[in-house]
Amino acid sequence: MGNLLGPKKQLNMAKLTETSTSFKTLIEWLFASNDKIKGAQILFPETVFFEDGKPSFIARNDKECCLIKIT
Repeated sequence: MGNLLGPKKQLNMAKLTETSTSFKTLIEWLFASNDKIKGAQILFPETVFFEDGKPSFIARNDKECCLIKIT
């Protein structure tokens, strides 16, 4: 019997284990790379990220629980 959900996605853990990564960078990896692909489907509270004391972007979920970036 085959896998009903299709092939498993493989996560490249090298990016997370080889270098020190900030939480902000990790969240930015989860955003959509273009308009045709949605961001990661995770539950994430609306969060403001700051850079040099100024708001950089807001990360939140859309109606389908996909992560989106508001600048």
